[in-house]
Amino acid sequence: MNHLLREAAASVGASPALVPFLGLLFEGVDSLGSSPARVVRMLRNARVGPGSRVLDLGCGKGAAAIALAQTLGCRCTGIDAVPEFVAAANAAARQRGVSKLCEFRAGNLRQFARAGAYDAAIMLGVLDVERGRRVLRRSVRPGGVYILDDAVAVRPRRGCPTLDEARRILTRGGDRIEVEDLWTPQQTLRQEEQLHRQLSRNAARIAMSHPRLQRSLASFLQRQQRAARELQTRFQPVQWMVRKSGWRGGGEGGGRWGVLSLTRSNAPGHPRAPRE
Repeated sequence: MNHLLREAAASVGASPALVPFLGLLFEGVDSLGSSPARVVRMLRNARVGPGSRVLDLGCGKGAAAIALAQTLGCRCTGIDAVPEFVAAANAAARQRGVSKLCEFRAGNLRQFARAGAYDAAIMLGVLDVERGRRVLRRSVRPGGVYILDDAVAVRPRRGCPTLDEARRILTRGGDRIEVEDLWTPQQTLRQEEQLHRQLSRNAARIAMSHPRLQRSLASFLQRQQRAARELQTRFQPVQWMVRKSGWRGGGEGGGRWGVLSLTRSNAPGHPRAPRE
């Protein structure tokens, strides 16, 4: 089995046995945990617009890239390891009239992170803040922006950064956090319940036609619920937009942290909880 598909399955808490069914399992979950409208607002405020080149790593079904192309006129490249997601993304781009602005490919996201080739880059719900920053920062030009998320530890713990530690990681090399978007436990619960209902319906349909997968599907749903509980107690989901050093524009506020700090209210999912 393709190791990229195994990684993709692991990133959403699915076992290798469910890899051939990821498309069915996430049917009806077009944004796959991201908030396209929020990404559009962030990049519009960052002066991304017509002609800008945007890379979406782990693009899923292309919801964010398509929204950017429709709203801002960006040229978007999306990469995902799951062929079914890529096919759905290309179909959606054609349906919404932005196929000339959007290109979606199946492949290894690290191989498409070309040095300085993009004005903006996005990676949501894929890598932790340390590795995600490394890949995204390499992809954007000096002065470009990148958007990523992670779940930070509420209290210091081994293997997971606190919010202050994540900020220090993101501001290395003179980069600047322009937006920091925090989730409350109540908002996480509300969004998780919506996601869990859809996943449960999809899992039930798969189990009816593939009874041998019942145990794997049950384990998947249990992991989703456990991650949701941890995101309400032990971890806090955060999304950032970071400006890579080299930007000569002006801006509000001083220092490198927290130009705009928000509480998330409208996202249909969340960054994954760290795995023990």
